Amino acid sequence: MSNAYYAANLNLTNLLKDVLRTYTLALYITNPGRDGTGGTEVTGAGYGRQAIVFGTPSVGSSFNTNEIVFSDATADWGTVVGFGIYDDLANLLRIGTLSAPRTIYNGDKVRMAIGAVECKE
Repeated sequence: MSNAYYAANLNLTNLLKDVLRTYTLALYITNPGRDGTGGTEVTGAGYGRQAIVFGTPSVGSSFNTNEIVFSDATADWGTVVGFGIYDDLANLLRIGTLSAPRTIYNGDKVRMAIGAVECKE
């Protein structure tokens, strides 16, 4: 059974649009499981989670409304295969896989354009 778009949009709004919370995007070398364990997040070398803001859901999807720009890598970060969305209480909310893995080298800058990150219900 699938949710109707109304229910899907409501679920995403409740999850990603809480005005009292801030949300961040994390990058992973290996993705965690749905329980939040087993993944390897990028660490050090200028890396830090970045703020992400989602728009109003429509037809069961919500996209980032801000450009996400990570600091320049000050050493190789490795091959990034996925990402996670966290709330300000460090709860992992969503996990995603990049359409193509990307190796981040010293001096690289990682940017994600507006609309590049989609959360689907």
